Amino acid sequence: MRAHESHYERLHPRIRASTRVDWRASGAATHVVSNLANVSAGGAMVLTSFAAEVGTPIELHLLTEVGPVAARGKVAWADRESMGITFEG
Repeated sequence: MRAHESHYERLHPRIRASTRVDWRASGAATHVVSNLANVSAGGAMVLTSFAAEVGTPIELHLLTEVGPVAARGKVAWADRESMGITFEG
């Protein structure tokens, strides 16, 4: 269990995923391609060594076989190897 999960109860079940994701901080020019670890209706976990700061608005494109799937969210937590994104409703 990660430190940020010790006091956290999920609202939506997570599904493991191993697709690539192209993300950037909203309005930034720099894109980062990382791997998606899991996803749910409420958010996702992105494996990356270039995590954005907590609270940063994020634009994501899940790179699927049928084309990119866009989503927007905010960084809920981050550590040295991953970050959690809460999707905007």
